[in-house]
Amino acid sequence: MLMIKLPKCLKQSLTSSTQNLSHTTDNHDARLVNLLSLFTALILFFVALLEFINKNDNCYYNFFFLFLFIIPIILNCLQKYNASKQWLLLMFLASIYTGTFIMHFSDVFRFTIILPVSIYFILFKDYRNWKFFTIIILTATFIIANFILFLKSLNEPSVNNIVDAIIFMLTIVVLTFLFVFFIRKINLTEKQLLHRLKYESAITDFSHIILRNIDNSLNEGLKIILEVSGVSRVYIFKTSVDDQYICQTNEVCAKGVKPEINNPLLMKLPLSEFGFSRWLSHFKDKKIITGFVKNFPEVEKVALEPQGVLSILAIPIYTYNQWSGFIGFDDVVKERVWDEADINLLSAIADIIGLQMENEQFEKQIIEQNKELETLNSTKDKFFSIVAHDLKSPFNSLLGFSDLLEEKVKKLIMMI
Repeated sequence: MLMIKLPKCLKQSLTSSTQNLSHTTDNHDARLVNLLSLFTALILFFVALLEFINKNDNCYYNFFFLFLFIIPIILNCLQKYNASKQWLLLMFLASIYTGTFIMHFSDVFRFTIILPVSIYFILFKDYRNWKFFTIIILTATFIIANFILFLKSLNEPSVNNIVDAIIFMLTIVVLTFLFVFFIRKINLTEKQLLHRLKYESAITDFSHIILRNIDNSLNEGLKIILEVSGVSRVYIFKTSVDDQYICQTNEVCAKGVKPEINNPLLMKLPLSEFGFSRWLSHFKDKKIITGFVKNFPEVEKVALEPQGVLSILAIPIYTYNQWSGFIGFDDVVKERVWDEADINLLSAIADIIGLQMENEQFEKQIIEQNKELETLNSTKDKFFSIVAHDLKSPFNSLLGFSDLLEEKVKKLIMMI
């Protein structure tokens, strides 16, 4: 099974996607690991091949390292994405520093320090674990050792020493840029985390509001989602009971954005004549619609561009596993790109609205059933009233006749 997956992974390392990555995995990191591993393995292969042709015994060591650099690709195939990154970093650290120290701390060390530091800062976001501190220690060792060599070169001016000094200073510049890049990456990660937390908090508040089931609660909840998402409009379209029409039922807009809730074209759209056939097909397959309006089919642009929509995200709403409408997010200010994490969080809003619609339908059924029960109880009471009235007179006659019989029997007994 692994041998079947490996060629696919090798192919994906040169393409724009990586198979079976979950939404929590960074696709770019996995592709970069595959590319670095594949590139290194190819270099080792050609070096080993040349050494084998020249009958050099070192070829076997290169073939061995070649296999070790294929392991990250195998780990990606097995969906061990974090392990593949750690293995790649370990291999570069082990091979490079073992080699440089064996070469008696040669000038090659000045070049190779950049590679593992670069790999760590690009692939990892952690800065409080052993890997980070290892990189810091190695980098500090590099700077101190080369600074000593740099001071010695000042006392012995030569072309080689000048070249070494330039290489050292350029390497310091590169490392500085790497540290800046890493810090910015950490800040970006923290901002994304705060963004997700705001979304999750907004979803909780939204749930509490609409489940209270008071007047205008849905619009109040949509205002929270509008604020946290930063879009221009948030709206809901629902299908009719007979599934013949779709109409806009709710909408909230950002300040200065024209509302479309009263647009007569959106109040009752026949599904049979609905120009957005692509939307209907996607919604019924539980797929979303998103993108820049300028890239949409012409029939869709004709309807959306007059509303000033630049980008859009539409997520289907399902009740009892049946498509019942969709929630839409418009941006009329900029062409927005929603990432997968945002879409997943906003999809939770659509699921909550679907549950609320199910609750409304269930409550209507309960109200209708209560009315039917009240009608049945009323009919039952009327029936018993009629029966009691119709039987009262005959029973009174029977009781009176039974009293007469009882008196006659008593008189006969006394005469005897």
